[in-house]
Amino acid sequence: MSDIPILQFDPEREAVIHPGHGIEPVPDANGLALSFFSETVEELAARESLSVVGSIRTEMGKHRVYQIEREGQSLGLFQVGVGAPLAAAQLDQLLAMGYRNVIVCGSAGVLDSEIEFAQVMICESAVRDEGTSYHYLPAGEEALADSTAVETLDATLEERGVAHFRGKSWTTDGFYRETPGKVARRRSEGCSMVEMEAAALFAVASYRGARIGQLLYAGDDVSGLEWDPRSWGDRRHAIRAELIELSLVAAATLARRPG
Repeated sequence: MSDIPILQFDPEREAVIHPGHGIEPVPDANGLALSFFSETVEELAARESLSVVGSIRTEMGKHRVYQIEREGQSLGLFQVGVGAPLAAAQLDQLLAMGYRNVIVCGSAGVLDSEIEFAQVMICESAVRDEGTSYHYLPAGEEALADSTAVETLDATLEERGVAHFRGKSWTTDGFYRETPGKVARRRSEGCSMVEMEAAALFAVASYRGARIGQLLYAGDDVSGLEWDPRSWGDRRHAIRAELIELSLVAAATLARRPG
């Protein structure tokens, strides 16, 4: 075993604290859409008068699991926390509720200025430059999305005429340490975007035997020597609402697919 703590993966399945402690199973836990867009999730919940079927409590308060109908499926909708540790822990608890087909939507910085604002990427894999994934999988360079989830997302976006591409993301815990050298290295490794959760979410799902896919839309630009916010906050509302809707449809489709 390595002398470096983060590389000391323990394959023991039984942990001292289990994500199912205090968690009630959700009836009809089919597909699940996770979004980082808190305002958009709450607007949708209010507009459609969504019922609450569960909750996850943290020191920041109670986080509601909503139930929503799409494509003839009863689905879960949850606003997941920012950062790999929190997002991964919440996903682990949601999987303990019974969900097994998960679609995530979020935003990311771009590592290539030619990727235009709001361009959509299906994240096929994520570089594990965070800590959480190393507690769920042995040390390695990347964590992978589920192939069936990726194909489902691809088909969903194609059917709705949404321009997109498949690509790799860089997941990092320290967005204030995205140095030009690191950006250049990740670009050379094939990364198109950078965010804070995908590798950990993929690792949790893989460890627990669930299927997961993720959509990312292009936000700010970190490819140059200076950060370009690209007026991100002023133009994000419509694309966020669209990505949540696409995630719900894809989650419903994924839940119907065998596997």
